[in-house]
Amino acid sequence: MYGREVFVRKGKVLPFECFTKATFVAHLGRGGEAKVCHEALGTRIWSSVRNAIEMHVPRSIMLFGGNDTGKSTLATYVANVLLQDGKKVWMVDGDLGQGDLSPPTCMGATVIRSPVSDLRDLKADRIVFVGVISPSSFQDLVINGLKELACASPGVPELHVIVNTDGFVEGNGVEYKLRLATAIRPDMLVTLGSREEDLHKRLLATYGPEKVILAERPKGITKDYYERAERRMLQYWRFLEDTKKIRIHLQGTVMSFAGISYYGPTYIHPSRVIKKGQKGWSLVFERSSLGTVVVERSSRKVRFPWNRMQGLFVGVGAGQALSGFGIIDEMRPDGSFVLRTPVRRGPDSIYLSTVRLIEGLKRESVLKVLEA
Repeated sequence: MYGREVFVRKGKVLPFECFTKATFVAHLGRGGEAKVCHEALGTRIWSSVRNAIEMHVPRSIMLFGGNDTGKSTLATYVANVLLQDGKKVWMVDGDLGQGDLSPPTCMGATVIRSPVSDLRDLKADRIVFVGVISPSSFQDLVINGLKELACASPGVPELHVIVNTDGFVEGNGVEYKLRLATAIRPDMLVTLGSREEDLHKRLLATYGPEKVILAERPKGITKDYYERAERRMLQYWRFLEDTKKIRIHLQGTVMSFAGISYYGPTYIHPSRVIKKGQKGWSLVFERSSLGTVVVERSSRKVRFPWNRMQGLFVGVGAGQALSGFGIIDEMRPDGSFVLRTPVRRGPDSIYLSTVRLIEGLKRESVLKVLEA
């Protein structure tokens, strides 16, 4: 390890642990900080996880924990434990708001063949576009997407799957995580926290102590609301470099939102634009809307606010596959819109989200979703 350099990205807290005498040199960038800690931060606190992996050699591992519990650091550590034993890893990142492999509103997965210190240094092999930064209102969509990724490992023999989940564990988040575990069916489940937390107790009762491993939560790793928001913006920027403007018409373009595709004819009215979709659904862009996305399941309509489309973060598809991302720059009265995207091949499909990037891509604004 002598002379090895490790680059720590902005917004990342990365512990370095010394088992023998060592020299550590830190070159700090603007806003960077390095300090000596004697708290429970390094990987030694996860020796029980390592022992369980070495004993049982699970083919699939699922990680659970709330926000700022160290899930990404633990996922990296578990991957490196498997890699040191000669295994290859299929890393699935299911954190919609604070993911490493994909931009917010998405989930990603990639093959890892060599040790890694930051998952954001990797490029995703597969990305599923969901369109929201919290699974609370779209749990089925997230579960299906994460299951798809976990089962979509490429043709690499003897891959070990790691599924890192989001931090939604409050309210009905526990039931959601139990449903997620049922869908993925992992060989091992690791919870970050304490034995008294409801999620750990429920998983333990369902799967037993042979499969459920408790990992200690690192001390002193917390981010406030503004730090989490800044980290999300950094991830957006990562996927929106070198954009150009292109004009797209709703007619002839497949629009998708919340798992429903709208590929039918487009009708332009003075107060709204309507695009027909599958299973009798309609996508309605209302010019007089107050800024809320309304999902009307009884009438099978999704209403988007026309006056809040500027800055909307979208997925861009070409050839019926997600090929990149973009931002809606302008909506026009004729049913067309201007898109800023790094995708060079003309897109034929757009995946809508509920997130707007405003003030020159400096701030995130989330459209509220109402179910009627």
